[in-house]
Amino acid sequence: MNTAKHSGEVLANLALGKIKLPAGKNYASLVRGRITFPKPGLLVHDENLKQELWLMSAKMVNLPPEIIL
Repeated sequence: MNTAKHSGEVLANLALGKIKLPAGKNYASLVRGRITFPKPGLLVHDENLKQELWLMSAKMVNLPPEIIL
């Protein structure tokens, strides 16, 4: 099971470039505490879902939606 601490460390290392993404990969996932680089699902490329997620995120932090659009 992934812990918040370990997940945060991996995310920080990815952001800082200490963990390099393999060539042609742009998605990382933790599976049982180990970082993997699977092919993302088809929903990742759904523009409508992406827009909905951004709007929901803006609402959660009280930003007007036009800032995102």
